[in-house]
Amino acid sequence: MHSKPTTPKTLFEKLVGPRHFPELLVATSLGRAQFLGEYVPVAERLAMCVQDLPLTPDVFKQPGGALQCGLQAGLLAVRASDATIFLPKATAQERQKNDPIFRWLAYCAALASTYLICLGQVEVVLDGGETFSFASHVPLSQAGKGFTANWKASPSGVNEAGLIYLQSFFYSGQFAHLEPPSMVAALGGAINPLLAATPHESPLGRVVRTSLALVIEAQRQREAASIADAEPVAMGDVPVQGKAVASARLAQADALRPAQAPASEVQAAVAAPAVALRTSQAATKQAPLTINSKVVEWAQALALIESMDGEITVDDKGIRLSRKALGFGATPKENYTALYEAGVVIEKGADFALCNRALADVYAQAKKKVSKA
Repeated sequence: MHSKPTTPKTLFEKLVGPRHFPELLVATSLGRAQFLGEYVPVAERLAMCVQDLPLTPDVFKQPGGALQCGLQAGLLAVRASDATIFLPKATAQERQKNDPIFRWLAYCAALASTYLICLGQVEVVLDGGETFSFASHVPLSQAGKGFTANWKASPSGVNEAGLIYLQSFFYSGQFAHLEPPSMVAALGGAINPLLAATPHESPLGRVVRTSLALVIEAQRQREAASIADAEPVAMGDVPVQGKAVASARLAQADALRPAQAPASEVQAAVAAPAVALRTSQAATKQAPLTINSKVVEWAQALALIESMDGEITVDDKGIRLSRKALGFGATPKENYTALYEAGVVIEKGADFALCNRALADVYAQAKKKVSKA
């Protein structure tokens, strides 16, 4: 596959659907100016580093696959951040301040992880015969020559060496403003091109890893069900229930929307007046999903505890659990994680979690049995 250096704007026009950046803007909950100053430069940097390279020989193998995978995973990570408690011990004021930062870090880590996956699989030879080094101080778009991409004869997963390769991905001083400094460490730990779960995985790391894994698996199923496109096509996004985390089943069932007409440029896309959004209310109207048996048993046991009645509210939206209720039988963080991974959370607050009607029905049915006893 031979290519010429291409600007991010051109790559976005060719590979990214017009709804992507408007949806990302809404997911970040930021103003347009801040969004253009924080998120778009990271997306542009990924485009500069991977250009129209594919991701791996097995998935996202079409030209532009690496960029499409990274942007989809970044959007999914931002949306999933709304259903994540990054600092369980933080006060409401601290979460209000820090959650937007963690959301941005999730985006940065998802795109950086995608970049490292790509360079572990692809070898780039510049016109003239020299092999391009991803450890260069400039990204591929600034190499000054056309290039040919080939699959590596011996592909490798990038782990610690990724710190070297990321010098051309992140800008010098890009994270100097982060407070406390532990946020920088959290970002470093969340960059995970091997997609390997660790015993002490942070909430940020889990968001990034699962978002990438969902996007890759959704694309894998799509490619298995159809003949691979010879030419790059505009991408769609893995959908998420409102601003909550998607279940694996939902993400795999509706992985990519059909190709759409390209946007003229990122800023024009951001300014587009019509943005179709999935809301939490729409999510609650969907058919109930099968719930993990352990989560079902926990909800049934919770219904037996009369002292918890005041901490739980069931209505048409679903079941609202206070932080005290979330602490039943384990820590709030552990129980929230279980609910999160079961795909039942549709909204997260500083001191509560709102879960869907499927879990509410489990709780209500168990409560009825208690009343009859």
